[in-house]
Amino acid sequence: MLELRSDKASTLLESKTTTVGLVYSDGVVLASDRRASRGMLVSSKVARKTIRISDDVYATISGLVADAQFLTQLAAAVAGYELYENKHRLSPREVAVYLSHRLFYARPFLYITHLIIAGFSEDGSPQLLNVDLLGMVSEEKYLSTGSGSLLAFSILEKGYTPELTEEQAIKLAVDAVKAAISRDTGTGDGIDVTVITRKGIRTLRFTVKGELVEERES
Repeated sequence: MLELRSDKASTLLESKTTTVGLVYSDGVVLASDRRASRGMLVSSKVARKTIRISDDVYATISGLVADAQFLTQLAAAVAGYELYENKHRLSPREVAVYLSHRLFYARPFLYITHLIIAGFSEDGSPQLLNVDLLGMVSEEKYLSTGSGSLLAFSILEKGYTPELTEEQAIKLAVDAVKAAISRDTGTGDGIDVTVITRKGIRTLRFTVKGELVEERES
């Protein structure tokens, strides 16, 4: 059985990234940095860590890239099948519970990943869910994962209120990732932001200094 007490296991479970999610008055904002690393090597400066599961549900990933990609691609396939076969759009909670089952029943082996699942619940309210590597699911108002998460949380704790406007929520998410970039070597190379609303998806890209360089809507 895998024991998580050794120095080797601790190194394996260390996730060198920072992702952020928060619920605001009309939707959900997700933000993540663009750096992928392997040990001391920066292996990519354009890594996408916010993943589309369906038109209504998005996820952020941290941990081992292969594990995270496998699980999110599997969830996307299940969501697509459910929509095609049963005309049912999976809610964020249904996606989170499915991933939770996959993570839990993989034991004693582990998928080394930590996911944030976001979208709108069946009653139409914005929803943010935490799914950890052991399969725990919890609903949160704001959340951060990865090696820079403590730095990001310090900004979120100070600035978060449920009454944030969209632009205020975007700024808070960007500021949280910027704080991690400034002190965490595993976080860097820009910030991707995804805004999920009832009207559609808005994606933005910022520099490490928080300057907007690209904006798209879908």
